Amino acid sequence: METKNQKKVVIFGTFDLLHDGHKHVIQEAKKEGDLLFVVVGTDKNVEKIKGRLPHNNQEERMHAVKDSGLADKVLLGNEDMESCSMIEELKPDVICLGYDQKVPEKFEEKIKAIEKDVKIVKIDSHQPHIHKSSIIRKNLK
Repeated sequence: METKNQKKVVIFGTFDLLHDGHKHVIQEAKKEGDLLFVVVGTDKNVEKIKGRLPHNNQEERMHAVKDSGLADKVLLGNEDMESCSMIEELKPDVICLGYDQKVPEKFEEKIKAIEKDVKIVKIDSHQPHIHKSSIIRKNLK
């Protein structure tokens, strides 16, 4: 249950083939506040951004994150690729990004619009030579 004084953290990602690298990022994000929201990218958006569909569909990826028990709330991203609207909706105190994610330019204007000091934190990688979805996907073939 969400209370007014809780420090809210949000992290966005594909979380395909949920692995130790993802779990590390989620665990580190959780350390940044009291309530962690994990926003899982839709299949459509993953295909737009990465040029291919994920191995697991959006429902499977959401369930994997939920089943991990690492997040307080797991949400599906918006179809229009507007993670910025998720920022407006959730009004986080902290936005965490994985080591390989960039800060979208639109974030700045949306952060200003919620009239709150929002901290952006980059989470370091966890053995990316082993725990990376592209490596795991190659091993599945």
